[in-house]
Amino acid sequence: SESSSIYVCRYLIDEGATLHIYDPKVTSERIFLDLSEQTGTNETELLNHVHIANERYAAAKDSHAIVVCTEWDEFIRLDYELIYSTMQKPSYIFDGRLILDHDQLMSIGFNLHFLLEMIITKTVRPLLEEIFYLGARSSILVFKNVGKLLKQYDESDKQNRIAILKRIAKTYHPQEENFPSQPDGVHSLVHLHAYILKFLPEIESPAYVERMSESLRDLLATWFTTGLLQVERVTWQSPCEIVQRVSEYEAVHRIRNWADLKRRLGPYRRCFAYTHHMMPNDPLVILHVGLVDNISNSIQTILNRVKSVSDVT
Repeated sequence: SESSSIYVCRYLIDEGATLHIYDPKVTSERIFLDLSEQTGTNETELLNHVHIANERYAAAKDSHAIVVCTEWDEFIRLDYELIYSTMQKPSYIFDGRLILDHDQLMSIGFNLHFLLEMIITKTVRPLLEEIFYLGARSSILVFKNVGKLLKQYDESDKQNRIAILKRIAKTYHPQEENFPSQPDGVHSLVHLHAYILKFLPEIESPAYVERMSESLRDLLATWFTTGLLQVERVTWQSPCEIVQRVSEYEAVHRIRNWADLKRRLGPYRRCFAYTHHMMPNDPLVILHVGLVDNISNSIQTILNRVKSVSDVT
């Protein structure tokens, strides 16, 4: 697959932009060859759109925007105040690797954007644009499309999921009053928090995501107090969606098949689901109980006992 830098160059060339490229690790001949092969543009035509800069600050002079596509330490240490002073206004900067000090850049005067929404998460870019409005100083989360974003998230690969979480985390501000009124709003946030906890160990520089996780945890805690939970027994006659969740959520003693699931909901067994009125068909807690005539020292003894009685019945 094409690199992020090639993707950006191809996109900007298609839009008619003139590029000043600074890449100290690649020769100008290699840059033109790669662009020509991957954009389908001949090298002669590229000369009208691409200029190779030999000095880092020269590349930014009189430009409208800077696009950072690498993780080199050199780009972290640049004098961005100097760069800003030589650029046309308004000045834009796209951080493609989330390596820069965004607060500092915005305080200088840059209009900050995240390149991930155009590259890694390009399959969800239109949806992100509906959900987020990214200004120079703030972002506003619109909740009506959160469910759609989570669906796209489910269909994405691992790299795309991590990128989406990092993109959301930098612009997230909890607005408690908006969630309950949105279809599946609370349901989507519960699963979003689960995704964050799953991928947090694999995210580099996770401070933004950690803060978002803590905010979501505190927000969800206000809605899921014990007084708001409902308890109901789950049987083989319960709605199919609830029964399916019993099977999916079993993480210790795996349910092997439908016969095994029916046995766990059958005679001498009790299964209870704790639900919330905002998520009626998605249990928060599932409790299994085995009815026996004595206390055992082993869970396997209980399982064997209940199974044998159930089979006889």
